[in-house]
Amino acid sequence: ECMLCVEFCPTNNIRFENEEFIWGDDCNICLRCYNLCPEDAIQFKEATLNKKKYPRYKGPGNGFNQNKLKE
Repeated sequence: ECMLCVEFCPTNNIRFENEEFIWGDDCNICLRCYNLCPEDAIQFKEATLNKKKYPRYKGPGNGFNQNKLKE
């Protein structure tokens, strides 16, 4: 697992325990986890199942540094 969702969650709402991801009750629906997941493994209810309607934001292109999101 890449753990980007755990690393970049601004409320520290996501943790990885016993080989599974656990979401707490402090989600502010920023969707960083959804947009940063390189495997498209995170869904936000049924609304995001249609990838053509809700494309994932991958940054502005070359030179994008996702580490700056954490600042």
